[in-house]
Amino acid sequence: MKERKKKNIIHKVFSTLALLVSLSYLTYKIVNIDSILNNIIILSIPLFIFLISLIIFIFSLKSENKKLFIITSLLLIIFTGFYFINDLNIITLPKEEVLLSYKNKSYLDFKEWADSKNIKIVVEYENSDTIEKGKIIRLDKNEGTLVKDIKTINVVVSDGPNPDKLLIIPSMLGWNVDDVITYVKENFMTNVIVNFEFSTSEKDIVIKQSINGEIRRSEELTITVSLGNENDVIKNVEMIDLSNKTLFEASIWLKRNCINYELNYEFSDNIDKDIILNQSIKSGEEVNIDENVITLTVSKGKAITIVDFTKMDVNEVTDWIIKNDLKIKFEEIYDESIETGKIIKQDIEVGTKVATNTLITITISRGQIKMEKFESLYEFKEWANKYNIKYNESYEYSNSVAKGKVISYSYKEDEIIDPDDVVYVKVSLGKAITIPSFIGKSKSEIQNTCNSLGLRCSFTTGTYTKYNANIAYAQSRTAGSKVASGSSITITLSKGIPTTSKLYINGSLTISGSADTTISLLTDFFNKNYPGVNFIFKKVKHNTLNNGMISDNSPTNAGSSVTQGKTYTIYIVSN
Repeated sequence: MKERKKKNIIHKVFSTLALLVSLSYLTYKIVNIDSILNNIIILSIPLFIFLISLIIFIFSLKSENKKLFIITSLLLIIFTGFYFINDLNIITLPKEEVLLSYKNKSYLDFKEWADSKNIKIVVEYENSDTIEKGKIIRLDKNEGTLVKDIKTINVVVSDGPNPDKLLIIPSMLGWNVDDVITYVKENFMTNVIVNFEFSTSEKDIVIKQSINGEIRRSEELTITVSLGNENDVIKNVEMIDLSNKTLFEASIWLKRNCINYELNYEFSDNIDKDIILNQSIKSGEEVNIDENVITLTVSKGKAITIVDFTKMDVNEVTDWIIKNDLKIKFEEIYDESIETGKIIKQDIEVGTKVATNTLITITISRGQIKMEKFESLYEFKEWANKYNIKYNESYEYSNSVAKGKVISYSYKEDEIIDPDDVVYVKVSLGKAITIPSFIGKSKSEIQNTCNSLGLRCSFTTGTYTKYNANIAYAQSRTAGSKVASGSSITITLSKGIPTTSKLYINGSLTISGSADTTISLLTDFFNKNYPGVNFIFKKVKHNTLNNGMISDNSPTNAGSSVTQGKTYTIYIVSN
């Protein structure tokens, strides 16, 4: 009886054990990952095993097929245990190589690895305050990517702190000079000048500052520090060891102790640029500030001898430049005599010794000039100007090509262009628009027509004509002429049909005794009563009439007929 009962539960024991093992494995994977959402693929296998184990466990409680559940549960336990011990590195299975993290690692080490895998590298430099110069900031491929799937990797390499980064400089007045030095170093400032002068302020305290507020790291900032009272200066100073200090730190120490110095620069294979190599007065010796001058030898960094880049390919040049901590700029020109991609020249001669961070410009051949494909006229002109390719633009109307788009080039894509030839470019003016006659039409009619044709119409009011007011009597472009869409045209509108009337002059306007007063009174009177009629006043002498009166020989006088749009002259007596 006991033996039968034992047989009835043994399959349940195995299914329970399989469930516990799969649950343990799933829990282990969850605990050892940073984010479930980002690692859902990694969790898929343990989750799948757990779900299968759970299904087997549930069905084993009711099913009579005990042998099947025992075998299935046992296989699941073995399968799960195999994955478990592999993750614990108790055993190691052959795995496909994946990309490791190279952040903050040497670019040269990464380059060596990539070359061994025949992976092409595209290098880009980016400033960084946190990643040391020459080390990798990031790759465009994620860590864990299968190496076999990688053909090209874009690598962003640190170019050190950005010298153009903006800082907000606080007021340093009252700071100790040592605090200034710390601030300068922590903020990667590269152009700080610290001067010292005697003052009534405490020694080593900042008393002047050339700039505070916004400034770039590379901009000059001058700090003036107090030397204290001149009578308190120590004439004989014990020299300290300045070697391995930066020039900035060494110069401040010498200045604050009133020691005169001069600089001598030398290349050094082992010491970084602007680090003190040695000094003419040794540490522990006494320096008289009135008599002695100390010479500091400053490192120019490693002396790099420029090689012949024309014997290298672009990848070799790039590797050499990076390895030697230089900067590179590539320029391209067309040269029929040199194969595309070959290096034509370099801007620094072979054998020249340069310091680190020097910019080298390399000129590469683009081979024969071949016509390229362009998306716009601007893109073509930018290309042609860059490579000194001569071109000529002409414009014509086109019903099928939009205004400003290229209709055709004299060369087809990939055709070889003779360096002395000219590329002729036909540019569309858009669909030709025939200018209609606007004469005799109202402003609103004209505006509607302009809008429908795509013309830009402007209006001006002219003079009196045979047309009513606001009716067109002239246009700046002749009817029937052809223009492009968006062209401008000016329409001149009539002031109206002119009227003629008799000139009435109130006698009280001409008895002022002053020509200027009469002219002013008549001008106001005519503007009000004879709108659109132009009058010119001319001062004349008269033997019998008083000043301000209208001369009896005036071309225009009371009773004269005047018409709108015309000009009339009136003589005013001024003796």
